[in-house]
Amino acid sequence: MAEPIFSLASVGNEAVPTAPAAQEAAVTPEVPDGGEGTIWYVNASSVNVRAEPTTDAEIVGRLGNGEATLMVQAVDSDWARIVIQGDGVEGFVALRYLSAEAP
Repeated sequence: MAEPIFSLASVGNEAVPTAPAAQEAAVTPEVPDGGEGTIWYVNASSVNVRAEPTTDAEIVGRLGNGEATLMVQAVDSDWARIVIQGDGVEGFVALRYLSAEAP
């Protein structure tokens, strides 16, 4: 049997990190109620995980199609703060490349 891409068994009871108040946006993106703090999936062939919510920021990781990530916070209508489960890398991904639906 193939190993799953993501398993909640590896996640402890750590608190979900929160963004500094300076990063909170006044505009609320279309993230369903309860969407923050839940698992979202990459819906593109691959996506860059960036250090800041801008395409000019350093790339700190990369996710492939169908990979799961924890959405920590919707930053604005374009970006989400995420944590890559397993290695704990935190960063930002464009919301248009994420879906609450598993592939």
